[in-house]
Amino acid sequence: MAQVAKKIKTKLRVGDLVQRIAGRGTSGKRRGAAEDRQPRGKIVSIDFMSGRAVVSGLNTVYRHKKRTDKNDPNSGGRIEKEAPIHLSNLMLVDPTKDEITRIGAKTIEFTDQGKAKSRRVRVAKLSGTELPGGKR
Repeated sequence: MAQVAKKIKTKLRVGDLVQRIAGRGTSGKRRGAAEDRQPRGKIVSIDFMSGRAVVSGLNTVYRHKKRTDKNDPNSGGRIEKEAPIHLSNLMLVDPTKDEITRIGAKTIEFTDQGKAKSRRVRVAKLSGTELPGGKR
C-alpha cells in the first residue's frame, strides 16, 4: 500500500526572520558563496508537504544555463537562486533581542461589540513579544 504524504506542522510563517542553526556554512569552516557569511534571512515561501522553506539570502545555488541565442549575451550564464532548506535547520530571530528563540502560543482575551472573544497569537519565548501571524 502506498504511503500518503502528510503536511508538516510548523510555527514558522512567511515573512519571519530566521537564522540557520545547522547545515552548510554555520561553522564557518567551508569557503564558498556569500550566503554562508550571514546565516539569516526572511522566509519567502514554505512547502508544507516536504517540510522545506525558501529563505532569501540563504542556501543560494547556481544554475549553469547554456546560451540559447548567440546574439543575446544574457540568454545564458550562471543564474543564482535560493534553494529550499529544511525547517528543522531554521530558528526564529527574536525581533526585540536579536537572538534566536523558540515560538510559543498565548491566548488573548478581548471584547468585540460587547462579546467576549479570544484569539491565539504566536509569542517569542525569549522576550515574550507577540509575533505577527503571517501567511501559511
